[in-house]
Amino acid sequence: MTQIDSIQELRQLQIDILDTVHQFCQERDITYFLSSGTLLGAVRHGGYIPWDDDIDVGVCVEDLDAFEAAVQQHLPDKFELFRRQADVYYPRMFSKICCDGRCCIDLFPLIPVPDQGWRA
Repeated sequence: MTQIDSIQELRQLQIDILDTVHQFCQERDITYFLSSGTLLGAVRHGGYIPWDDDIDVGVCVEDLDAFEAAVQQHLPDKFELFRRQADVYYPRMFSKICCDGRCCIDLFPLIPVPDQGWRA
C-alpha cells in the first residue's frame, strides 16, 4: 500500500496517472477533456483550485467503455478503477480512479446533445 502523507504527494500521484491516461488516450484515439473543478482551476489558478483534491476528466460516452478497459489494463498496481454502475442502493453515475481509498480522478461520461431544435 502506498502511503500518502500530504496533499502535494496526492496531487503528484494524480498528475502521474493523468500522464498515463493521456498517453494511452493518444495511442487509442480516445478524446478526453479536463472538466469541472480541474478545468476551472487550470484557467483560474494555473493548476489546482487550492481546496480541490482530485482531477475531473470527461470522456465521450461512446468511448467510455474502451477508455475504462484501457485504464483497467494499464493502471499501475497502486491504483484501482471503480466503474460506474446502476445500483439501487448505491448508484455510481461516474467512474473513479483511486489510490489507497482516496479518489484521484473522476471519470465523467459526456453525452452529446443536439445543437438545434427543441432537443437542444
